[in-house]
Amino acid sequence: MTAARSPSPPATRPARGCASGRRSGPARSDEPWPAAVRQAMRRAVGLAMTEQPEATLLRARLTAEVPAVRSRMPESLSATGRLVAEAVARRTGPDPDGLEVRVCATAPAGGLLEASRYTAERGHTDDLADLVDRAPDVFEHGPPARKSRGPAART
Repeated sequence: MTAARSPSPPATRPARGCASGRRSGPARSDEPWPAAVRQAMRRAVGLAMTEQPEATLLRARLTAEVPAVRSRMPESLSATGRLVAEAVARRTGPDPDGLEVRVCATAPAGGLLEASRYTAERGHTDDLADLVDRAPDVFEHGPPARKSRGPAART
């Protein structure tokens, strides 16, 4: 016997920004693409840290410390962004070569790169999976507000 599926929620306008929505289960074809990208990032990092933790941490350290490795990152980021752009375009309809799709597709890969570098620069004291999960929140909400330093700091 198969479980009854709950009715689909009413159709809504898709989110206009690069990030919206969260989900903890596997990606579905009807879920917003940002939620699917978040899940893919979680799965990729979880798999890497489970199956190849030493190689994953070494890759992060080399990216943070070796300029020649770091200089190759834009090429890798662009290739990853193209793959994600194709998936985003399949879900949302626009041309995968359109600027907006390319930016929204590459931003999560950039967040993954920066999370990896961030933890490597700090001796891997932070949990990479937690940092990767924080990256999409920045796309959705922006950076945290700067703390006021009082009247003397204002110019």
